[in-house]
Amino acid sequence: MGSNCATPTSAGDLGVPVSGGRYFSGGGGQLLLARVGGADLAGAGGTPLFTPGGGVGVTEFDLLAEVPLVNGAGAAVYEVMDSAATLRESAQVPTFLILEQRPEGGSVRAGVGLNLGPLSNAAAPSVIAPVPRFQEMAPPGDCTALGDCDANLFPRLAVESAELTYDVLIGSSGQTRYIRVLNQGGGVLAWTASVVYRQGSGWLRLDPESGVNNATVRLDAVAGTGFAPGTYEAAVIIDAGPLAGTRQATVRMVARELSGPTAPAPVVPAVMHGAFVEGPLVPGSLGTVFGQNLAGAAVRLTMDGLESRILYGDSRQINFQVPPGLAGRASAQLIVTVDSQQSTPRAVPLAAANPGVFAGAILNQDNSVNSAENPAEAGSVVQVFLTGLGEGGATVRVHDRAFSEALYAGSAPGLIGVQQVNARIPMDLQTITSDLVICAAVNCSSPRRVSVRQSNR
Repeated sequence: MGSNCATPTSAGDLGVPVSGGRYFSGGGGQLLLARVGGADLAGAGGTPLFTPGGGVGVTEFDLLAEVPLVNGAGAAVYEVMDSAATLRESAQVPTFLILEQRPEGGSVRAGVGLNLGPLSNAAAPSVIAPVPRFQEMAPPGDCTALGDCDANLFPRLAVESAELTYDVLIGSSGQTRYIRVLNQGGGVLAWTASVVYRQGSGWLRLDPESGVNNATVRLDAVAGTGFAPGTYEAAVIIDAGPLAGTRQATVRMVARELSGPTAPAPVVPAVMHGAFVEGPLVPGSLGTVFGQNLAGAAVRLTMDGLESRILYGDSRQINFQVPPGLAGRASAQLIVTVDSQQSTPRAVPLAAANPGVFAGAILNQDNSVNSAENPAEAGSVVQVFLTGLGEGGATVRVHDRAFSEALYAGSAPGLIGVQQVNARIPMDLQTITSDLVICAAVNCSSPRRVSVRQSNR
């Protein structure tokens, strides 16, 4: 039963009461779709299960029917039996999925698709004209009528893509970039990824090519042996269906012939926290790469395709700032590119906070370096420099004292990727050299030694 019937068919979505629908056969053109029994998967054949009679009356629909599945797929065919020629109408077809209980557990993925008959261009009724007179289109917003404009009821597709430009040597292993697929709405976002080539073909590989909700898609551009030098373009299409939408990203590859001996590709066997401690990296803070062949005329470090700021580099080490745009991700793929030669992508764990205090980076209140020979006065403030603090503040422990809030916890002025924590030494702490620990979120720093002197005043 359609939108202009006496009572539309509804499963209770979008604020409409649950109903099998009521059809008034007294004329006026109410949208009525009848199930066709015996039709094949292509919609051919069969007989409508209900045909309006010639009299006047109300018919109520309150029966459910199963759709037989063949190899996990089935089709329910409907035919338009009545409609209003001058109205734009819609129909809701409630669909229920009944699954048997599985003792072994696991998940099931199901999809529902719609295929429409041909659009009729006949100006008058005709026995040979196509019956359907509808077009598939994205439904208009109805939130003002239902009062749910702030509700995320349906999936909404968004695509984050960094610079998708490749500089590839012909015959090499190619280069890798990444794009993020995000569901910024509610429900389940099922999407597919495909490539439309504008020049050439087969030079771009996607992984994965489909998914559900949030994911990172890896894009490898490879110009095989015999590939003609030049600039090639393609469009990556992320399709989440008519409701959630479609997005595309332009990809450009410059394929160059090798000139001169091939430089060895960079090798990245280790990625560490910027304070040389264990644990994940933190967006906006510092990290360090150790490896071989890391120096060249042009050096780049990317994480999930986002450019990292390189602060120091030589052939065996790169110090960098983790891109702040990675906030909220559990991991990212790190790639070092040196003069068009690219390292193997390496998965790096990320966290909202993982504080690590630099060695020798505890200053007394007078800005001198704290040490056993230069202790901080009890009751004075020490300045601690670290990386990986995150955005949620910090607590501090000195010796055996319980955690207390820091006086200041934030960015260190003038230092990229470095944070500063100011903490007051407990007034009653006796002369001692002990441990200082900083915690943020669920992670705590490794202890650093701090020296304290009790005043004789």
